Amino acid sequence: MKFKKKYPQKYESLFLFTNKVVMIRFRIICRKNITIMACIFCKIASGEIPAKKLFEDDKLVAFYDIQPQSPVHFLIIPKHHFASLNDLSADHVHLAGHILVTASNLARETGIDQSGYRVVFNTREDGGQSVDHLHAHILGKRKFLWPPG
Repeated sequence: MKFKKKYPQKYESLFLFTNKVVMIRFRIICRKNITIMACIFCKIASGEIPAKKLFEDDKLVAFYDIQPQSPVHFLIIPKHHFASLNDLSADHVHLAGHILVTASNLARETGIDQSGYRVVFNTREDGGQSVDHLHAHILGKRKFLWPPG
């Protein structure tokens, strides 16, 4: 039977005759795909939504923020979906380092490396995360205060 990708939950009942493990796995896959497909940053990373990109490779995309909080404000996101910094593990050390090195390189390219800049990872609601996809904000060309607020 051909499955419609748009409504995968509609076909769960077809799998009731199989064992519970397959059923549970099918539900998890459907939920995960629906979540990822709804993620605006996943759509930017795939090219489905246009963005003013500064950098792109096989792991990351960097683009200017559409609501800048400083004269220079761009985001760096992994192409693979991670909901937040909490989803990274020791297996992702290379990716985390790649984000930071890319931030440094782009700071140099945008001319904020000498005067200074801020790199921010907002995590979860209390941390100010507005999009559930891991991203680093790089902000520059203005004076920042401490503590942030």
